Parts: sequence; structure tokens; C-alpha cells
Amino acid sequence: MEEAGWTHFRLRSQFQAGVVACLENFLDCPHATFVHRHWFRAPTAEVVRCQVRRNDDGAEAAYFNEPRKASAVWWLLAPRQGGMRHVDRFVAPHTSEVSYDFPSGLSYRITSVCTPVEEDQTLVHTTVSFRPRWPWLGAGVRLFFKPLSQWIIRQDMRMLALQSRRRRPSGQTLLSTSADLLGPHIVAWRQALLAGMGPP
Repeated sequence: MEEAGWTHFRLRSQFQAGVVACLENFLDCPHATFVHRHWFRAPTAEVVRCQVRRNDDGAEAAYFNEPRKASAVWWLLAPRQGGMRHVDRFVAPHTSEVSYDFPSGLSYRITSVCTPVEEDQTLVHTTVSFRPRWPWLGAGVRLFFKPLSQWIIRQDMRMLALQSRRRRPSGQTLLSTSADLLGPHIVAWRQALLAGMGPP
């Protein structure tokens, strides 16, 4: 955050969900198509390649050829053409980082630290850092991007609260599908650390 050309702001939110559910949500790329439809992503028939890698401190998923059609955020804040490097990263035990980098030097980082309050209550501290192509745009981007980020977080809060309410009476556990790339890594790390074991 101290590097020249970067601007940042912080957000604080309390989620009605456990730490694992929050981390899985922040790092679940496909959910944006449904929960944040047309803000970040929209349904397309395009195939997106992804590479998942285990790290010494967690795991990450790098996405390739990701479509940016019908997306308000990318239409307003990113170049229309050129590549985009998107990496979702879990850092054990309770941090997520989503990064977007463009060939022009434009970059975004969304880092969230999840602190458990109760079993289904999590305090989330989020830092949004960005490096615009021209540094003088930083204050203007922050003016627009901060309320938009708060709106997007509220969408996640509503969805996770609904999920928690539906799970509570039945005691159901979360299930993963093949599209849930980092969820199993988050669960494995959290279980190992809670059991006093080494990294999975």
C-alpha cells in the first residue's frame, strides 16, 4: 500500500456466516455470475481455463481468457481489449486475495481478513488497493469504487445470511462441486490447523 501510484480504501463488515463460508464466497469466481450479475460477470457460453496451485501457505486459482462482456465494473474501470490476469488466492488461516492485472499496468487487489466472532458470525476487514494507468485518476476511482464495493459486499452478506439461515435448522454442511476450486483447500487447511496438525 506504500508503493507509489497505488491508492487504497478499507471496509469493515460483519457477516452472518462462518469463516469458511466467507472465504469460500470471496474466492468462488462462478458465484459472481449469479450474485453480482452484470456487475463483474454475466453468463456466457465461453470456456474459461483455470490452473489451481497449492502454495506453502494456502492455494490459488489463476484464470485465463476470462470474458468481460456485459460487466459494468470492467466497462467502467478496465480497458476493453487486451489480456487480464486474474488470480484468487487463499492464505491460511483466514485471508483471501483477489487480484486483477492488465498489460497497461492497471491493477486491482481485494484483500479480506476474516475474524471469527461466533460460529456463524465473522468480522471481515477488506482493503481494496488499485493502481490506475494514470496515478492522478486514483482519487476519482476511489470515489466511485468505494460505494460500489460496499454495494457488492452487501449482496454477498445477504446471500451468506440466507445460506446460514437455511443450514441452521437442519445442520447441513456445505458441499463442493467441480467448479468450487478453492473451497476444498480452505476446508482442508482449516481442519488441519484446528486439529493442531501441519499443512495439508
